[in-house]
Amino acid sequence: MACILVSFCNVAPGAPMLGLLDSALGTFRAIELPSALGDYYGITGLSQQGGFIYAGVQGRRNEGADSPAHIAVLSTHDLTLRHLYSCRLAQSIHSVLAAHDSLWAVSTGTDEVIQIHLDQGLPQDDERVVWSPTTDGHRADIHHLNSIAFLGGDLLVSGFGKKAGALWSTANDGFIKNTVSAETLVSGIDHPHSLMTIAGSLAYCESRTRSVYVNGRQVIRGLPGYVRGLCLLDGDLFAGGGVGRRVSISTGLVNNRDDPGELAGQCAVVRISPDGAMKRLFDLGAFGAEIYDLLAIDGANDY
Repeated sequence: MACILVSFCNVAPGAPMLGLLDSALGTFRAIELPSALGDYYGITGLSQQGGFIYAGVQGRRNEGADSPAHIAVLSTHDLTLRHLYSCRLAQSIHSVLAAHDSLWAVSTGTDEVIQIHLDQGLPQDDERVVWSPTTDGHRADIHHLNSIAFLGGDLLVSGFGKKAGALWSTANDGFIKNTVSAETLVSGIDHPHSLMTIAGSLAYCESRTRSVYVNGRQVIRGLPGYVRGLCLLDGDLFAGGGVGRRVSISTGLVNNRDDPGELAGQCAVVRISPDGAMKRLFDLGAFGAEIYDLLAIDGANDY
């Protein structure tokens, strides 16, 4: 039976960072992680390959924003922690993507995409920068890169674009770029997240408008939170929503949670049919405030 692994970011102390949603039964169960992860802020991007699940880990509570990034390697069989990798180059990892013998990580804190070699599924200490929109060598969060996906063999990346002011609410020209051809595939996105491919088409979330796009078409709008996290299961899309920061009471749009402002939105996973209908809402507000990623996995009976 397939379930959806849900990651939570910016969690309160003691709150779950991962959980399993059974979309057929409508049940959700928090996953107990080892104490080694207990003092971290949460988990961001998720990716699966073979017997391993890779998860970006937010920094420790007692360390600064420039603390080393970590990637948790979990067993697909039972979600036990197999390895906690400390990155040498990456900072503030938002998304990860495993393919073949490599793991790609979005190093949001340095405005880069990092490639890490895998040996028998485990990350090795040979990281290298494979792409950055910044050419002056300045390693900082300038474009807020946050998601990656392969399309036709090329690696794509999304980002908010540059801020016009001090807050990410002023970044409104988000983009999706092809890192191989340097082509901008989509621009003008209001906080893009969660790139994925569906039958050769590109899908992504436009977080502040609470929308999901597939192949250039807005499939659904008006989801109940800052939309982040996307996966496909049993022919339907599932999108995550989280509590964000309200930009405007008149528009109801939700801003990036890192900015100050009134809390707004709902922490939930929504099931969306191919015709754009909202089929079911799974309220996860009792478990957390912010969903970061969704990953459809098999073998739920093993957990």
